[in-house]
Order: sequence, then structure tokens, then C-alpha cells
Amino acid sequence: MNKQTIIAVVIGLVIGGFTTLGVSAVVDKKDGPKGESQTSQTASTAGHNAEAAGKLKDLKGDEFDKAFIEEMIKHHQGAIDMAKLVESNAKHDELKKLGSEILTAQSKEIDMMQTWQSDWGYKNVPKSHSDTDLMGH
Repeated sequence: MNKQTIIAVVIGLVIGGFTTLGVSAVVDKKDGPKGESQTSQTASTAGHNAEAAGKLKDLKGDEFDKAFIEEMIKHHQGAIDMAKLVESNAKHDELKKLGSEILTAQSKEIDMMQTWQSDWGYKNVPKSHSDTDLMGH
């Protein structure tokens, strides 16, 4: 992987992580899709992220790349799922704009990572999000 690609991925991850945390912090504490509160969903996401990082720390080379991409796709899909709630649930236009930006950016990054998975022979994964489902995008 070249230096520019690594930098782009790291920047995307940082932005994705912060936007995910930002949206989860301001979403009303209504029950989530599985009957859990947004607070427990956020704690669950944080726990998953820590668990994923723990799995990755001892991996190198292709093993690391493959596992990293798999975990990041899951992470980005979580951000997309949360951002989809913004259009119908958020009060402030600023959050609605942020939700739309998250949908666009995270979807693009998932597409990029899935292309890498295919190009690098890790696996051929169908798209994990639907571009037609993205708040009018």
C-alpha cells in the first residue's frame, strides 16, 4: 500500500470515528432496533472497536490488512446505520447535513475497501450498504 493510500485511509478512519461518536452522542435515547437504548448501542460499539483493535494488534501483513478491512467495513456500516436515523429523527439542520455527509463518505470508503478486498484476493464481498437507501442520494 502506498503512503498516500495509507494516509487517506487513516484520515477517513479518524473522521469516521469522530462522526460516529458525535452522532451517537446527540441522538435521542429512544430504543434502538433491538430494543436497546442508544447509550447501550454506543457502549456496544465502543466495546466492539476495542475488541477489534485487540484482535489486530498481533497481526502483520496480509492477515492484518484482511482483518483491518473487515473490521472497518463493520465500523463504517454502523456509522451509516446511525446516520440514516438523522434525517427523520434529528431536529437541527446541521445534524441532518452531517448525517448526509457521513452517508456519502462512509459509503464511498466501504466501496473502496471492498474493491481492495477483491483486488487483493481476500474475498469478493457484495456491497454492505445501499446507495439507493441513502437519504435521497
